[in-house]
Amino acid sequence: MLIEAKIPSHILEANWESLAQALNTVGSEKASVFLTKVVLMLAAKLDRPETLRDFLDVALQDIEPQQK
Repeated sequence: MLIEAKIPSHILEANWESLAQALNTVGSEKASVFLTKVVLMLAAKLDRPETLRDFLDVALQDIEPQQK
């Protein structure tokens, strides 16, 4: 797992399912806008900008950079 889970696995699963359902609802063409909105709402709950940067660094692991 990329990030240390501090919540029970059943809650993580429920969150995953909610996210998957929402992504299916918006469709692939609007997924990036939807995910950006979700991240910005979650980031607003963080009290340290470094926390978001840490999460972004972890999320970027094992993802190939886009070719320009």
